[in-house]
Amino acid sequence: MVRGPFLSAHIGYWVDKEFTGRGIGSAAMTFALDFSLQELGLHRLQAATLTIAPPRRRFSNAPGSRR
Repeated sequence: MVRGPFLSAHIGYWVDKEFTGRGIGSAAMTFALDFSLQELGLHRLQAATLTIAPPRRRFSNAPGSRR
């Protein structure tokens, strides 16, 4: 977390391939985003994805997100 005039944080996550496709990662990211913005008062939560991880990029391309 970076505190200053512009409050931001970076987030990363991993879901075992046995559990992919069940919405676990999306639910976790939605919770983390809501908590970061509403409870912590952050202005930005940044996530980076690997190019070999298309399911993870699906969340980062969701409405309201920006590249």
